[in-house]
Amino acid sequence: MTPVTQDNWQPGTPPGGRRRTQHPTAENPFEEPEQSPELRQERSPDLYRATNPFWNQPFRDAESASAPPDLGEPPQSPPPEASVWSHPPVLDTDSYSEETQKRHHRTRRVWKAIVPLALAILFVAFLFGGVLTVRNIRVTGNVRISAEEIIRLSKLKLGQSSLINEKEISNRIEQNPYLICRMVSLESFDTICIEVKERQEVTFLTTSGIGVITDAHGYVLRTVQNANESHPELVRVQGLSVKKTIIGQKLIANQQKQLDAVTEVLLQLTVMGGLDQIAVLDVSSLDRIRMQTMDGMEIVLGDSSLLHEKLRAFLIVRTELSAMGKTGGTLTLTDAVNPVYAPPTV
Repeated sequence: MTPVTQDNWQPGTPPGGRRRTQHPTAENPFEEPEQSPELRQERSPDLYRATNPFWNQPFRDAESASAPPDLGEPPQSPPPEASVWSHPPVLDTDSYSEETQKRHHRTRRVWKAIVPLALAILFVAFLFGGVLTVRNIRVTGNVRISAEEIIRLSKLKLGQSSLINEKEISNRIEQNPYLICRMVSLESFDTICIEVKERQEVTFLTTSGIGVITDAHGYVLRTVQNANESHPELVRVQGLSVKKTIIGQKLIANQQKQLDAVTEVLLQLTVMGGLDQIAVLDVSSLDRIRMQTMDGMEIVLGDSSLLHEKLRAFLIVRTELSAMGKTGGTLTLTDAVNPVYAPPTV
């Protein structure tokens, strides 16, 4: 039998050459089911649905398909049950009589009352029995001010309780503007140590007709009524416009930059060990800061930039000039790398 194809098909003949009469035949069986309802009836309703397990299995390429399937680890038998040994109770509380339990409760209540009372008695004994009593007061760091004066300021007394307020004692000591209280500590049950630092007089300046003496940081240590009083051991500051002075506090200047320049110069010279060579510091113009040494040499620093380098160059050059026997004149350090010295004119 000649197979039926799309080219030799005749109407009324189904595919395969046999006529089927259970449903009408489409004009062209090769058309899609939309045009051939009889083909849609023969096809399975799950044709376009992935309900078959074949479609749901994981994809395996050729390499993985040749590998044996992973059957997982063989099941393990459960561990044998552990042997449990029941220990007999050490203390059978059920065997306690009611009277015994009450006696134990009373004992615990008595101890709870006795222990705090005993601790309180011991504390009072330590406090008033001489254990927590000040027997020694030690002062360190003082140079000019005596230890007796510092102890007097602290208001500490021998025989008092060693339970002290360190902050309050520090405030009492610092009522003296020359003193900085660094630490108040209890070295032992009966010894208190006070560590102080003394402020040093460094500068002398005049304002409102009075003389003011400060340290290198600008703290006012004391004032003198005679503004013309001579203090050759101090650096005389000129040109600083002062707004307010309070003993024990820092100077308040009309121009803070002036005070900052004075403080930096003094601190740098203190660290370098050259403060004792300076007699005058003039900050009238911040673009031309000047100093004068004890032997009359004028030092021109220029503005307040690179003061550390300029002051270091000053000490080096001055040492060389002193070795050459030269005094006086003018040393210009506006350029710290290239200082210029001009000898005094005759």
